[in-house]
Amino acid sequence: MIRAGRLKWVRTLDDIAKAQGYKSTKAFRNTGRHRAPQHPAPISGPLETRGRAKTLYDGEQTDAYYRGDPVPELTGAEDPDDLLNREEAAAEAGVPVDTWSRYDDLPGLRPLPKPVKVKGVTFYRRGDIRAWREDKEIYRGGRPTGTANLVPVEEIAPRTAALLADNPVIRAEEVADEIGLGIDAAQRALAAARADGIEQLLERRPGLSEQQIADELGYPLLPVRRALPAVAARSRARALEPYLTHVIHGLDEAGISTAAHRVKVRPKNVVAAALKLSAAAPAPYLLWDERYGWRTSPARPNLDRGERIPPQGSGIRYLDKAGRQPSGQALAELLKDSRTGRGKPAEFAESPGTA
Repeated sequence: MIRAGRLKWVRTLDDIAKAQGYKSTKAFRNTGRHRAPQHPAPISGPLETRGRAKTLYDGEQTDAYYRGDPVPELTGAEDPDDLLNREEAAAEAGVPVDTWSRYDDLPGLRPLPKPVKVKGVTFYRRGDIRAWREDKEIYRGGRPTGTANLVPVEEIAPRTAALLADNPVIRAEEVADEIGLGIDAAQRALAAARADGIEQLLERRPGLSEQQIADELGYPLLPVRRALPAVAARSRARALEPYLTHVIHGLDEAGISTAAHRVKVRPKNVVAAALKLSAAAPAPYLLWDERYGWRTSPARPNLDRGERIPPQGSGIRYLDKAGRQPSGQALAELLKDSRTGRGKPAEFAESPGTA
């Protein structure tokens, strides 16, 4: 845990090694001093320090330890601004650690609060977890899991928007019961309605802070924080259209006609686009993903579903030799030459929406 107000004291092993006069962190590690039983414990949990992730320490404690002074205890009352590691966050939320780590990927479960990155390590603000927990503990209403919604699809968005306009703090469970939706559908509809409201507000008054948006629309602050990445992704999706027009024109000039195209904000706010190519084209479909660029697809891509990792397999070639947004002509050359392309992307960067 990083207690409220102690961000300035956060240290990595790199910081400690430098402060102790070592030429490199490796040289410091080789001494094993940081593994001594009396050494201050990390403030980042074991889940955060696996692999290449950094181990974090409290600098006031490590400074005292290496001076030979008594190590001060990190005590104090719980504060909403405390930053908790995953184990502490799970305990605060009242769920197992494995469940906490999977909440963002399981259908029907509420997305986690927005994480806070400190020197590359993930933490969660205690106040956000408590708000999330209180929201989660309200009864789960709506249609039973697996049953059909009772309202036509085209009516869900306008009816949800009307409910939100009447009650800006309405919960997904109330939307589900009022309209006759499953809880998952209600959560998606309410999130989309809030994003619509925020998007319209920011078009009129750009530059508002999270708190100003919440105050203006009457939405709770946590849903505003969750919606802003979706609003940003929508903007990126609109900005992609001129580039796709250019690509389609370049492909057509190279003799590769396009039957249809679609731009979509996928789960986790990833912007993607799919092009259906003519029967004579070297591949049935092309897919663009803002995390890695273009690839071929042997089957119609389902843009309504997310991809945690780039897919691999027969008929999939990553055409990233010319970058993530090559010209239409450059893309056509890569597509026509079956020797080009990779089985997996050269780079796989998190989208702006998942940062």
